[in-house]
Amino acid sequence: MIDEFELLERIRLAVARADAAVEIGIGDDAAAIHLGGGRRLLLTTDALVAGVHFDPVTEPPADVARRAVAANVSDIAAMGGRPRWVLLSLVLPPGTDAAWVETLHKGFADAAAEAGAVVVGGNLACGRDLVLSLTVAGETQAAPLRRSGARAGDLIFLTGPVGASAAGRTAAGTGPAQAHEARSLRARYLHPPFRLDAAAVLARTASAAIDISDGLAQDLGHLADASGVAVALDLHRLPVAFGHPRDPDGAGRALALGGGEDYELAATVPPANLPLLSRLAAEAGIGLYRVGEVVSHHPPGTVLGVERDGSEHALPRTGFRHFG
Repeated sequence: MIDEFELLERIRLAVARADAAVEIGIGDDAAAIHLGGGRRLLLTTDALVAGVHFDPVTEPPADVARRAVAANVSDIAAMGGRPRWVLLSLVLPPGTDAAWVETLHKGFADAAAEAGAVVVGGNLACGRDLVLSLTVAGETQAAPLRRSGARAGDLIFLTGPVGASAAGRTAAGTGPAQAHEARSLRARYLHPPFRLDAAAVLARTASAAIDISDGLAQDLGHLADASGVAVALDLHRLPVAFGHPRDPDGAGRALALGGGEDYELAATVPPANLPLLSRLAAEAGIGLYRVGEVVSHHPPGTVLGVERDGSEHALPRTGFRHFG
């Protein structure tokens, strides 16, 4: 079985070339290219495969488009930037309904517009499987946020609840209360948030950031690896999408840590920046959840769970993996 992250490192080494304009290459949420005058171009790309990342039978094409755009917009947001332009490439099986493709593209255009971007081009090809591939270009006037800037003592914040998307993939309910919760979770899966206002606040206050696409524990582990630190999550503080964060055996906590596709942002903030963070968040009308701290008393890359009584245990870096 191919290990995804070992393969990514081999690819990074295989394609590495020097270019003075490249500020950030492979290994972060997006690439950053110097344009001059303090401007940076941010570039990210992602692919969704039918039957793996979405179900074209049960998921409306506009919702598929929204999720695809959200996955890329979240990468740009994690770098502290704003999305501007979208390119999309489709592989369509023979016999694909043209009306479905048209509705999909309208969904792309609507979702991009909501994020402040426009669709500027793409490509069509015919193949066995339905595949959507997006490239989003964004920009920032400031130095991009990286995964590698966290330092011991920084506090960890989330931009919203986690676990809803994973629960929403299979949500169903029988009674009125259960059906209402199922609809809410399903909506969060189909319509993930764009955390661009929060990104603008974090760009001025955070030391590091990452988007939560593969699962909170796994993605914070990537940030910890890049920064050479360990992270400690206060499990009773987690903004779980359902259930109770203090229930160690609850599905809500498990999906919050390992569900993935929430497209929230996790950021580390130096204590000295907390007053500015509070002021900017209040002015922007956004909520942030303090969920832990960056620590140095464990090996780099460690993700710790801290219970309410102060006991600690290493968390498995569960979450979505492309190769099993």
